[in-house]
Amino acid sequence: MAAIACDYVWAHGNTILNPHYKTMGLHGSEYWTYFLPNRVGHKKAQELTNKCLPISAQTALAIGMIDKVLSSNRFTFAEAMVRESDILARNDDLLERKMNNKARGRTSEWHATMENFRSQELRIMRENFVSKEYIDARKAFVYKVPSASTPLHLLLNQHCPDVSTNADGGMDAEDCHPLKAVSMDGRKIAKSIAKTLAAKITHQELNF
Repeated sequence: MAAIACDYVWAHGNTILNPHYKTMGLHGSEYWTYFLPNRVGHKKAQELTNKCLPISAQTALAIGMIDKVLSSNRFTFAEAMVRESDILARNDDLLERKMNNKARGRTSEWHATMENFRSQELRIMRENFVSKEYIDARKAFVYKVPSASTPLHLLLNQHCPDVSTNADGGMDAEDCHPLKAVSMDGRKIAKSIAKTLAAKITHQELNF
């Protein structure tokens, strides 16, 4: 998600984005805990990183994750990007305002805040790298091992689209930033989903 730190983020119409890390057993770094909610809001950032579903360029544009869809496909994207860049480069007033705004915002407090985001992300990543979930996911990825069943996050979206993971399987409420400590314990998420599905099935049987 490093690209969302840019001043302008562009894509072509066939772009598919996967703004999440959890399916690899990772929390993620690249300052995403700052820049993603800064672009799309905290609630949408939680949804994107917890549901782990792909989104289209059009959806990314609608939620503010990217700034423009420049062309319909990758074959015309490079030309469109050069054209859009030339337009920006000729707009001296816009560029001056952008630079001035950034200069005003880059205070010592801002740099300290960014360092805090970085430290928190890397702390959790260090824990991820020694976790069984990540080691197994990495091995499966390297050796191209196909999934033996429907991935958990897809089951969640299919059967319980309105259920979001809580502190046991998602955001840590005690942290100063709601996106800093994403729990990677898939077993806890599975247990939570199983309970939800069981409740739905029981409810349906009782109403039959």
